[in-house]
Amino acid sequence: MKRALLIALLSFVVAASNLEQFCSEGLNKSLGEISFFHLDEATLATANNSLHLFDENGVLLISKSFDQPIIDISTSNNSTYVLLPSKIIKINNVNLNTEDSYDLKLVVQSSNDLPHGFTIKDETFYIAYGKHGLVKMNMNDRELKIFSFTLPHDKGQISKTTGVAINGTDLFLLYDNVTYDFSTNKRAFEGVVMTSLEQLNNYKAISIRADREALHEGNLYIRDGKLYSQNLHILFEYDLNKLKKAKYFWPQRRLFNFEGNQILGRATVKNKTISGCFKNYDQSTDSFTSFFSTVKI
Repeated sequence: MKRALLIALLSFVVAASNLEQFCSEGLNKSLGEISFFHLDEATLATANNSLHLFDENGVLLISKSFDQPIIDISTSNNSTYVLLPSKIIKINNVNLNTEDSYDLKLVVQSSNDLPHGFTIKDETFYIAYGKHGLVKMNMNDRELKIFSFTLPHDKGQISKTTGVAINGTDLFLLYDNVTYDFSTNKRAFEGVVMTSLEQLNNYKAISIRADREALHEGNLYIRDGKLYSQNLHILFEYDLNKLKKAKYFWPQRRLFNFEGNQILGRATVKNKTISGCFKNYDQSTDSFTSFFSTVKI
């Protein structure tokens, strides 16, 4: 790729020229949550409504801004798809030019009705669409199909989907609670729904151990045969084979200390390493510093 002129950014006052500066900006300025995604040997990073493409050396190649905040990114067939609150944008991997747009037309009354994450399989979007549940959209006919699952919680309780991942023909849908019943001290379902792409109405719901932990709008993706979900600064790792027989949605590992540092924003896993922005507290100056790093997990 050739270095391109930077497009005007809405999130940066001055564009970061490399990953180190990007992470420093992420700590010191109000950019909103920063997120990382792998693209072959390159890296995609987002902040609010801006997308940045860095090369394998961490040097900024090109940036692009959208008219809405970026929620999630997925790649398929040498194209990148960007999930925004009301649409999905298809962009070219080299110059980030827009190639197509897919409108999402579901009713939004609160932030819980917005999409939170998505993945792609066989030219079909599978969207974790908040309180709507799972939304399926084929790229060709663009018809939306909604799948709402009956969850194991008390009547009147509400959960929302925040992450979705596909492994072969298996689909995993992550839920966080929206409501909490103060009279019973019970919150709505938190956990994962497991189903198949062929029979989406045939499913199994696996709850977390609500007496011991909680989720927080986690994402969901599969790398190196493991299922990962980041909740705040904690990375959860699940064994896919064990999960199919599990009684609880219980991680095999909870990773939060990365060589003495903490994840800043959303990181990503590839080849058993985690990449992203990290922060560290310096007692001598009573302040945080931030930087880009890749750590073995």
